[in-house]
Amino acid sequence: MTYKKHISQSNDLLDRFSSAFAGIKSHSNLPSGTTPFIWAIAVLIVVIFSAFYFNVRANTETILRTNLMKSTAKVADNIEMRMRGISANMARMIEKMELDGINSAVVNKYGREIISGSPEVILLRVIEPSGKGLESVVNPRLGRSDLRQYNYLDYPQVVRDAIGDAFLSNRVSYSSFWFTPGDISSPSVVIIYPFAIGEKTYALLARLSLNKLLEVSTPQSLLSDYEFSFLHGTKEIAGRAAYNPPDDYTIPSYVRAADPLPPSIQLYGCNVLESPMIFASPLIYWLGALMLFLLLSLFFLNREMRRNQSDLERALKELELRRSIEDSMNLALVITDLDNKIVYTNGQTEEITGYSEEELLGKTPPYPFWGDGSELPSQLLKDRPHEEPGKPYRFDLTIRCRNDETLVVQSINSLSIK
Repeated sequence: MTYKKHISQSNDLLDRFSSAFAGIKSHSNLPSGTTPFIWAIAVLIVVIFSAFYFNVRANTETILRTNLMKSTAKVADNIEMRMRGISANMARMIEKMELDGINSAVVNKYGREIISGSPEVILLRVIEPSGKGLESVVNPRLGRSDLRQYNYLDYPQVVRDAIGDAFLSNRVSYSSFWFTPGDISSPSVVIIYPFAIGEKTYALLARLSLNKLLEVSTPQSLLSDYEFSFLHGTKEIAGRAAYNPPDDYTIPSYVRAADPLPPSIQLYGCNVLESPMIFASPLIYWLGALMLFLLLSLFFLNREMRRNQSDLERALKELELRRSIEDSMNLALVITDLDNKIVYTNGQTEEITGYSEEELLGKTPPYPFWGDGSELPSQLLKDRPHEEPGKPYRFDLTIRCRNDETLVVQSINSLSIK
């Protein structure tokens, strides 16, 4: 018994379906639900950048403060070395006076040697326990008459206290600082060095300018990066560095003792410029640019994937609709690619041939339902050079069903060759 049925495919339906199917295939590799993943990557990038930034900032701050501490310690060492050197020179001067007696010639000679080598010394004076001055020599840069005072009561209280301590303990004593209004050498401190000649006791007093002491103790190599001052508590008494609390990270600062000066006087150092905390390293620029590039890339990738996902959803809905339409047709629909591999069948194909879609998908000639001696549609088209690609054409086709029943059908084919 011979049945003639039609396995047909309209050109318009084939083109639209092929386009939809190609779209589905092109989007089939896109993972679903990638938006949260992309935003998680963006957050991770921001977190990594923030962690790196704060790490670089902390390291930079540590380096700045370490260098500042080393520089301040170097100035403090220079101060101590200079003051110890002044004390040693005073001891040699005292040895000369013990040998040659206390007179103007000895005081002027050795006193000027000390002053020429230590410009921070503005006055040297030999005094009695009462404070009365016997001989003195003044730094020629100053030459002020009030520095030649001999009246014990004219000394500031801190100097009188230091003189009393020196004679009482019979050892070198350092006074606290004091200001003299209108005196460019202020603030000052004194070193009191007691000594004895025979039965009488004396002391050699050296007055030092704290500003000059700080100036000559600071290496020139540090001036471009740091400023230094002497502090009394938080009040600046000498130098040019404006006080900034050490816990204020805008400008790193450091405070330490300035031995052998009294504990009330401390050495303070700070950076000349504000710490470059925001852009602590050139690497921050590169990392920031990379982070911005990655975030922009993720933004555009997410937008493109959302657009693709929307296209895919529309294609799937259209495919579902078309499949419903095709399954309701009384026509068998078989779609092959240009390599003659079956890529799609509808429900009527199974009813006519007995072969399910799973059994036919991916099959290449000879197809399970192919009858003996039948030519491929592509070969038929090649044998008709006058036919235009994509234009439907009819031909008879013999198929063999799963139950070995042979059917002669009429096929309408449309091939698009690109």
